[in-house]
Amino acid sequence: MYKKLYALIDCSSFYCSCERAFRADLKGKAICVLSNNDGCIISLTPDTKALGFKMGTPYYQIKDDLAQKGVAVFSSNYCLYADMSKRIVKIIRSFSDFVEQYSIDESFVQFEANTNNIEQERIRLHALAEEIHFTILKKTGVPVRVSIAETKTLAKVGSEYTKCLIKQGIVPAVCFWEHPDKDGYMKTLPVNDVWGIGRQWSKKLEMSGIKTAKDLSMANPDLLKKNYSIVMERTARELSGFSCILFELVAPERKSLVRSRMFSHKITDAKYLKQAISFHLARASEKLRSDKLMATELSIFMSTGRHTEITKYSYAHQTLLRPTNDIIILAEVADKLFKECYVKNDKFGNEYKYSKAGVSLSGFSSIDKQSEPLFDIGITERPALMKILDGLNRKFGKHTVVLASMGVPKKLQKIEAAKDDAIEWGMKRGLMSKRFTTVWEEILQVKI
Repeated sequence: MYKKLYALIDCSSFYCSCERAFRADLKGKAICVLSNNDGCIISLTPDTKALGFKMGTPYYQIKDDLAQKGVAVFSSNYCLYADMSKRIVKIIRSFSDFVEQYSIDESFVQFEANTNNIEQERIRLHALAEEIHFTILKKTGVPVRVSIAETKTLAKVGSEYTKCLIKQGIVPAVCFWEHPDKDGYMKTLPVNDVWGIGRQWSKKLEMSGIKTAKDLSMANPDLLKKNYSIVMERTARELSGFSCILFELVAPERKSLVRSRMFSHKITDAKYLKQAISFHLARASEKLRSDKLMATELSIFMSTGRHTEITKYSYAHQTLLRPTNDIIILAEVADKLFKECYVKNDKFGNEYKYSKAGVSLSGFSSIDKQSEPLFDIGITERPALMKILDGLNRKFGKHTVVLASMGVPKKLQKIEAAKDDAIEWGMKRGLMSKRFTTVWEEILQVKI
């Protein structure tokens, strides 16, 4: 007989590992990566954590302390991280056709095990887990933890178990299915460390005497559903070895698409707000076309943020006459909405200082399911032009051809680079590394 098992492949300190992969001098060095506008820590290596630094801590509060302790600090480099993630997933797909990319740094993989000889299968699967680990490490330089178990939730528990292996100097790869240490480890794993159990739920569970993953696996699932939620019931069943969480080979259907960004400094000029909105709209429409979708709802918004003397949040929305992903049509609607939305001063004449702007698209339908409109509504789709536009920007680099409302192409081409804040509405990323894998000018050079 054959049994379905689930492997979780989780990249260790992913953003930091991507930075270290292209910098030999960072080997063994403490690293952390900052959020947008160099706001706070969003990724850190275990040695950085050991120095007392925590996730979510504002950078300005610990800037000097990080420098004093020799921690290498980087601004977020999403182009690099996204490309490295694609490379890792491609390697994972060489081991199985059944891959679910759960997040940028985590993927689930489905395997089958022969239950007629469990011990022999465990040895085979453990070797497979190690092979996946070493293959990804060799081809990308990114270390991963690999755990194989009966359910997704147990695979997550197994991934936590591999952290213990790292401390012992052992390869972080394990077949957790029928593992002799599984029950003992689950008795020590706090319930708040179980996948899907947040702080609030863990407090209530602990008050009921459920303090560990093992306690939750032995709890009455019907009572958990009645007293908590169906999610809690499923988690308990998963911990006891019954698979309840679907394996999603196809990503869930997108409901909405939001593009926005905080500015590196406050903006008062309507021209720059328009450029930012036009930029986000162009990127969103490009994503729609790549996903073969069309939208029927468009919204734009801008905000001063909460931490200003004079606060303002503006929003405008329109339902489109027909579904579209044509940036020219969307830009015309956005221009109209901007005029409705933008307010320069308050009633006392004080100027609003905006810190964020963005767009939202929704009401999606597939391009393949579109039909010709019954009546002529005076809107002309340009699928061939959009294909040429996307092709040119792929071949010659992002923002080679843009709408005039977005600004100057040469400036826009710096939008993802370390000089991002050179754009009036760009982000602050003064500590960003090079985009080693996606920009010719920034590819790593080896001098002999």
